[in-house]
Amino acid sequence: MGGRGDAVRFYDPVIEASEHPIIAYHIPKYAVPVPADLVEALPFWGVKDSGGEPDYAEAVLKADKGVLVGTEDDVRGRVVAGAQGAISALANFVPEEVVALYESACSGDQARGKALAGVLSEARIRTKEHSSPAVLKRLAQERLGVPMGTVRPPFVPLPKGYDPRGVLRLMDVAI
Repeated sequence: MGGRGDAVRFYDPVIEASEHPIIAYHIPKYAVPVPADLVEALPFWGVKDSGGEPDYAEAVLKADKGVLVGTEDDVRGRVVAGAQGAISALANFVPEEVVALYESACSGDQARGKALAGVLSEARIRTKEHSSPAVLKRLAQERLGVPMGTVRPPFVPLPKGYDPRGVLRLMDVAI
């Protein structure tokens, strides 16, 4: 793995070309981590934090950078600590529930937040039953009634006969 200089060289073309605020994606489970001190040093708006490390978001916020939570399990605690919002995969098919989770954190409604977090956690578990973003596309298609197509390699399509209605019923979403 390269050092800090490699990371800066990686981001430099994006920084130079962008006319918009830049959000680095810190998802160490799937990609190279973005250290908090690098976020502080570069002209980023902030990060999408999907790492789940206890002090990462706090370090980014302390550096006066923004944090968007990437895991629904972390929304309540991170928003209370100062995170500005979330970038949620589940919001592709249940945006209202993700917004309600955020609002419950902002308002301090612990009971509602805990209930929503539980339902969203179960939905996420069910979306992970198949290792493909095709699940999210199919759920959004079923929910919204808009054809979403399939996925391209290296992702794999859903198995024939996949039925999204079980997940949608869990979410109390009308289908």
